[in-house]
Amino acid sequence: MAPEQFDYNQEYFDRIQDWNRVSFPWIAPLIAEALKVYRPGAVLDYGCGAGVYARELARQGAAVDGCDISDTALEKCRTLYRETWSVLAPPRQAAYDLIFSTEVLEHIDDYRAALRSMYGLLRPGGVVLLTTTTYAISIYSVFQAVREKKLPLSRLGREVWAFLRGFSNEKRRDQFVVQYCFQRTGGHLHGFLRPALAEEFAAVGFEIPQAGVFYAYEAIQLPSLHTIGTWACLGRQEWSWGRRIGQFMLHLILKPLNGLLKQLGWAANNLYIVARKPQGAT
Repeated sequence: MAPEQFDYNQEYFDRIQDWNRVSFPWIAPLIAEALKVYRPGAVLDYGCGAGVYARELARQGAAVDGCDISDTALEKCRTLYRETWSVLAPPRQAAYDLIFSTEVLEHIDDYRAALRSMYGLLRPGGVVLLTTTTYAISIYSVFQAVREKKLPLSRLGREVWAFLRGFSNEKRRDQFVVQYCFQRTGGHLHGFLRPALAEEFAAVGFEIPQAGVFYAYEAIQLPSLHTIGTWACLGRQEWSWGRRIGQFMLHLILKPLNGLLKQLGWAANNLYIVARKPQGAT
C-alpha cells in the first residue's frame, strides 16, 4: 500500500530539530574533512531543508547554493540566511565541485534518478558527500506498530527475523520501511545498506573513495532514556519508583552493549558515502 504524500511543512521542520541536534556532531566533521581534502569552489546543498548544514558549509568557507522541494524550507532559508548563501540558486549542470546531501535520499521515490541528477550537476572530478538512513532504525517502529495494534503480535517474529537477516531483497526492505516507518520517521521511502548503495553510485559512474556508518542515535534505543536522559528519567515525579529504577537498570545493561555494537559496526542507523565523478567524465 502506497503511503500518502508526506507534507514537508513547518511542523515537519519543527520535529526534526532533535535530529539536527544529534546528527550535527557526526556530520559537521564530515563536512570539514571534505572541504579540506577536496577544496571545492562551488557547493550545492541538495535538499537543503531549513539550512542548518548549508549554514555550516558557508561558515567553513564554502560558496553554497541550496535547493529543496519544500516551500516552507526555502522560505525559512531566505529569511535566515539570504546574506550568507544563495538560496534556491537553480542547480546548474556540470557546475559544482561538491554536492552535499544529508538525509534526503530516503525521501525520494526514484532515488536512482536523484543519483544520476547529482552526477550531471558535478564537474569532472567533483564529489558527492551524502548521508542517509540505514534500515536499522526502523526496527523500533515495528515494536511501536505492535503497541498501536497496527501489527499483529503473531507477525512480529517474522518481521524481526526478516530485519535481522537484512531482508531477502530491496523491494521487501522498502515495503518494511514504508509500512512501519513512513509517517513515524518523517516520510522515509527507503532504508539503505552501505555496500548496496555504494554499488548504486558505482552503477551511475561514480568512484567511491570513502564510505562508513555513524550512530547519531544509540544502536539499541530506549526512547525515554535517549530523549530526556537517564537522570531526568529517575527524577520524573509522574513515574513510579519501580519504573524509574527499571529504566536505570536497562540503561546500565544497554550502555556497554551499545558500545560493543558500535565497535563491531553493527546496527548503525546512518551511513555516509563520498563518491567522486571521474576526471575524464562528461
